[in-house]
Amino acid sequence: IYFRQQAKNPDDNHTAVVPFYGRLKNRLFRDRVFFVMLPLYLQTEKRGMITDNYVFPFFHKRHGAGVTGWQFFPLMAKEHKDVTVSTNHWGDQVISGGYEKTMALWPIYFNNTVGIGTTNLQEQFILLPFYAHLAGSNRVYKAYGFPIGFTHIVDHEKGYEERGMPWPLIIVADGKQKRTRRVFPFYSVAKTPTLESRFYFWPVYKYN
Repeated sequence: IYFRQQAKNPDDNHTAVVPFYGRLKNRLFRDRVFFVMLPLYLQTEKRGMITDNYVFPFFHKRHGAGVTGWQFFPLMAKEHKDVTVSTNHWGDQVISGGYEKTMALWPIYFNNTVGIGTTNLQEQFILLPFYAHLAGSNRVYKAYGFPIGFTHIVDHEKGYEERGMPWPLIIVADGKQKRTRRVFPFYSVAKTPTLESRFYFWPVYKYN
């Protein structure tokens, strides 16, 4: 596969012959791409973050734009991002939250803290298929057993508490913004301030 671009600005010129050698700019959803004997080495850049891939996609290292990290897929990965500030099109300063991410034996184990330095700090801990915990300023989600098990949700923003025993077969939710009673497939009634749905012996009878 052959790519070639000539532009008025020489910095935008590029040539690539996949999989042997090449440079690309503003292609493949990246600001810059450089490779030698794919998949042996691939370097990409997006918004200042540079990723060096060795034997893509198994091992990579990242740096730039406040990000440092590495990945040996699917065994282990760690990544850190500082809180950064950028200026948008209107000249306003915008905060980009930091994070700490750890992964092991994908997709079994994740331990992440995202939104550091913002008002939407979130903690994410997943150990499949046994336990999942996702907690933010407005919502807390816990699950024991995946994909079918006990779930517990407390949504402060929407004002309700929900339990699945086991989800999604039996669901009980109560609050100002939501009320649900479900025993699938026999019976379900769910109401919000603007919506209502019910079914009996699904799919024999359903009402919205």
